[in-house]
Amino acid sequence: MGERSKAFEGAAAGAGKAKTNARSKTGWKTRSEAGPFADGLEDRHATGLKNGLADGRGALTAAFVSPALAMIGVFVCIPACAALVLSFSNMGPDLRITDWSMDNYVRLLTGDPRLPVIIAQTAIYAVAATALFGVGLALAIALAAHAAPPRAAAVIRALWLAPQVMPGVVYAMLWGWAADPGGPLSAASHGLGLGPDPRLGAPLAFVTLATGVASVSFGMVVFTAALRSLPADLVHAARLDGARGGDILADIVLPHLRPAIIVVAASQALSLLGSFQLILLLTGGGPNFESTVYAQYIYRRAFEDGLYGYGAALSSLLLIAGAIVIALAWGRLRRAGFLAADPLDPEG
Repeated sequence: MGERSKAFEGAAAGAGKAKTNARSKTGWKTRSEAGPFADGLEDRHATGLKNGLADGRGALTAAFVSPALAMIGVFVCIPACAALVLSFSNMGPDLRITDWSMDNYVRLLTGDPRLPVIIAQTAIYAVAATALFGVGLALAIALAAHAAPPRAAAVIRALWLAPQVMPGVVYAMLWGWAADPGGPLSAASHGLGLGPDPRLGAPLAFVTLATGVASVSFGMVVFTAALRSLPADLVHAARLDGARGGDILADIVLPHLRPAIIVVAASQALSLLGSFQLILLLTGGGPNFESTVYAQYIYRRAFEDGLYGYGAALSSLLLIAGAIVIALAWGRLRRAGFLAADPLDPEG
């Protein structure tokens, strides 16, 4: 540990020396080098810049934010409020409401024996697909492409972007072919003792694998952008002072990628909780609900069974789960100090 800390102290010193050389060439100075009036000059400059933008800033902000807020209101807030109201009704297949009560929530909490199994399956599906593929495999591919020659890196990224740009029906057909008798997944499933068809022997693992592979591209793109913003002088200085690849990864690269990891994990979890299209194409949620996730269960109860009031009550839990994921990600980013204050605020 002593040699490792000395190596990174040397890396920091080397980076500081590089910045000092850059300042000597460009004429830029730090506060201590600029003299006793530097703080006052910087504060007055920041305050003047902030006040100069203050008059038009509110209108400009409103102009940029209003379209997004309008879309959120129309496509998120209004449907969420409508679902919340509908969850207290007894709307059935005839679309008529004759009673308002808490019956749907009583059924949700005590009267649906299949619901705990569906929730457990959804948790396994979302956590496994996010951790193993959406974050884990995406990060590994981004690191490998970052270290590879430019042409090889381009090929790697293009191959993993293919599932994202491919039509969902075509993607599902390819996985169906792989799972059919004689396909590679069929042979692997038979070798593991799960039977010749993984859609029947391990349906939840099958849909997790297929969905996870499709979700890799988003994380790979975000991590690639984050890696390109990593200051190269820190890595070079650490290598000059004897730091090895594992030390650089653990002490420089991963801390730099932490906000990107949090954002990708939250985005992937929200996407997996609220979608089921690929599962519907691959297994239909079967056999016997074994690959059904929560969002698909809402769909089946509301649109297949005609229990619209109960489906709305189920969707309210999904909104709560999404809010919890967002709150956890926001809290992690704030505690880690990645949500910076206003750059124009001299007190920030």
